[in-house]
Amino acid sequence: MLKEKMLSDLEFFLDKLERVHVLSVNGFSEKQKIIIEKVEERIELGLSENEFLFALNEIACSFNDAHTKVEIANLKQKVLDIGIRWIDGDVYIVDDSDDFKCGDKIISIGGKNKDELMKMLRNVIAAENDYWLSDHIYVFRLERYLKHFNMLDENDFVEITILREDKKLTYNSQVKEKVDSYRDEGEYKFVKYSIDKSRSLAILELESCIYNDKYISMVKEMFEKVKEENIGNILIDLRENMGGNSGVATEFIKYLDVDEYKVDRVDKRVSNEVLEVFEWEKEIGYFKGDDIICENNKNEDLAFKGNIYIFTSNITFSSATDFAVLFRDNNLAKIVGEPTGGKPSSLGDIMCFELPNCNVSFSVSWKLFHRPDDSKEDELTLFPDVIIKKDIKHILSGKDIQLELFYKELSREL
Repeated sequence: MLKEKMLSDLEFFLDKLERVHVLSVNGFSEKQKIIIEKVEERIELGLSENEFLFALNEIACSFNDAHTKVEIANLKQKVLDIGIRWIDGDVYIVDDSDDFKCGDKIISIGGKNKDELMKMLRNVIAAENDYWLSDHIYVFRLERYLKHFNMLDENDFVEITILREDKKLTYNSQVKEKVDSYRDEGEYKFVKYSIDKSRSLAILELESCIYNDKYISMVKEMFEKVKEENIGNILIDLRENMGGNSGVATEFIKYLDVDEYKVDRVDKRVSNEVLEVFEWEKEIGYFKGDDIICENNKNEDLAFKGNIYIFTSNITFSSATDFAVLFRDNNLAKIVGEPTGGKPSSLGDIMCFELPNCNVSFSVSWKLFHRPDDSKEDELTLFPDVIIKKDIKHILSGKDIQLELFYKELSREL
């Protein structure tokens, strides 16, 4: 890629960040200006296209905003044929492959231990806390990241050292062309529920915050069953949910015996770019939000008066975190599980753009969401009331041991 095209893309990138991002209403910070200057110097000295994208992403990461990023992980690239997860403070292989077994503890990748890998992630992953960062350990199976950190040899192999049954083993693994998997979106069950009469428990599993007719009808159907079976407890499982539309939480609250509740206070920066997409925005500027108390459009016939629990994990992010925070700050639910990957007061609602020469997408946040409980504004994560951790034994068992531990917690409370 020619230097002139990189400089053109950098100019476009910086223009959108400065004109659209809610935190850059007064321009870039001094720290950001230094980062930008260094990127310009590196371009002048010569960069590959891959390194150019990582340089842009370093600028994006300076906002500490997980929604503002360059889409590097989603680009077509070779991958290591292994699953990698950060679980309870360590890195593990989580499926079987040629050389590796599920449960192998990773000692190092490319000679880097887990602490070094986490440090390396800070400049390449847009994150609001270390929980979200650790969940992205999987990028060390992606070719572009391995190349960026000079971890691949000339034949595209990387050295991985593991611990298996107290023995250290080292393998050289090669990145290969990814085989695309196909999922019929028509059969994707992002929401489902179950009723456990023996525990007086209903479980709503919500893997994505998709607010549509299917979700609306499913929630109503669940509450009809809850009333019919006289169920006293509901668990909302958001462990695999990385967000979507916040309307899912409002819809759920309609079935609770609550007259009113406080929602996020939202600051927004309306730019020309925002006006072109969102017709209801009428004026350019920065607008501070007001505290809002919402009157609940309650379904009186199905109004639930029992206990609500919300299951969270390090993957719980964006609107899924908002769901849990809304319920916690309004004393509507007890949070169980692990700390969220999303920050309770966070940046979001994105504008998406494409670099004109690289043709690579990036996103920019134009809103700042303040959680309902102002006294906890600076908290980096939603910390559960009851910690229920996942460990490697859960993966190896093939069972949802976290859920079984929740059952024990529930039995103690009843």
